[in-house]
Amino acid sequence: LVFLLVVTPALAANEKGNPEAGQTGAGTAISNQTQAAGTVSAQQGTPRVAGVQQPGTLMIRTELTAREQERQQVLDQELQSVRPDVRNVYRNQNTVRVAVYTILGLENSTDDISRNISAVAREFNTSVQATIVAEERFETRSGFVRFFAGGDDEAAAEILQLTAGNRIRIQEMNRLIEECDCDSETRAFLQEQLQVMTEEQTRLETRAQAEQADRGLFGWLWK
Repeated sequence: LVFLLVVTPALAANEKGNPEAGQTGAGTAISNQTQAAGTVSAQQGTPRVAGVQQPGTLMIRTELTAREQERQQVLDQELQSVRPDVRNVYRNQNTVRVAVYTILGLENSTDDISRNISAVAREFNTSVQATIVAEERFETRSGFVRFFAGGDDEAAAEILQLTAGNRIRIQEMNRLIEECDCDSETRAFLQEQLQVMTEEQTRLETRAQAEQADRGLFGWLWK
């Protein structure tokens, strides 16, 4: 009887303690779940990953595309009033003029890299008019002079110097485009403009080299 009187209250107290322990464990689990949910919510607010299309870059690409189309229409109209003997010069160089004008649209951007790209494009744009003038000299060179003296070496040398500088500018713009905070489609669009500019430099270099190779009847005496 003494044994039962001692053991029974102890067992009753032990049974009351077990539910409290279970409740404590459940409370800990709920707390952990709440913290985990908070972590996921915080991660959802993390800034975007570079290269993902954003409204700002989409607007920039739309504006650049509009500039490209607008400039092409203007130059096509101007081409009709150009003298026939130099029309091919402008027809060829209008491709790069459109590309440069398109990239110049980045100067209105709030991004520093985009404005730097535009600054380099402006330097490139300055050289375009010089290459047009030099190539016009190829087209307007007298047939009599060309027959005896060959091609215009001075104009050819000027074009080769300009294209060498332009290739450096294209490389710099390409580097900046790779670093720009823009989506992949905008980056590809800008690189397409650079490709047009690169192809035009190749065409001009080939034309200048052919001009230098034209020695005429007596040009070999000083070339």
